[in-house]
Amino acid sequence: MNRYNNLNGFRAFCAIGIALMHILANISPTPHLHNITPVIEWFTNFVFLFFIISSFSLCCGYYERIKTGSITLNCFYTKRYWRILPFFAFLSLIDIMIGFSKGSLFEAFMNCTLVFGLLPNNSLEVIGVGWFLGTVFLFYMLFPFFVFLMNSKKRAWFVLGITIIINILCQEYFFTEQFINFNPGRHNILYSAPYFVIGGLLYLYRKEIHN
Repeated sequence: MNRYNNLNGFRAFCAIGIALMHILANISPTPHLHNITPVIEWFTNFVFLFFIISSFSLCCGYYERIKTGSITLNCFYTKRYWRILPFFAFLSLIDIMIGFSKGSLFEAFMNCTLVFGLLPNNSLEVIGVGWFLGTVFLFYMLFPFFVFLMNSKKRAWFVLGITIIINILCQEYFFTEQFINFNPGRHNILYSAPYFVIGGLLYLYRKEIHN
């Protein structure tokens, strides 16, 4: 399996940009940042690149093994939990110790299940930016189905078209007051599905891109 070390550089740029965005959101407005504030606020869109990289990276490690059945689902999901849960659970514990309440205890428990991406609103206050992990872990949960969808390049392009339509329908119809009283946006995996599919397509074309 090829190693794509430059993806670590992409992750680093994304992480720095998103960190700057969160810092800006939590400090008082300062005049000397006025000109660059719109740029830093735009850095939140790096989250979508994270989705693409997460999908591509997971395909590199598990697409063929899931497709051929050379790895068991028990092994696959166990590795997913152990990769994320220990540190995330530790951060959740620190968070509830700093501001303990019944609500924070409930939310920390849900964090530790890693299935909070299934909630209608996964923007929990305990580790509030953890919604990203909730969405990505939901992608991990669906990954065997994702491999089925990415079975061929032709099918993958068709699925990308479907997910783009779903994304538009979410914005224009399903995320309106007719259905819900808030807009989950990118926190919802249906809204973010095109980015995961793009990551899968990049994997399918990895040899052509490499050449």
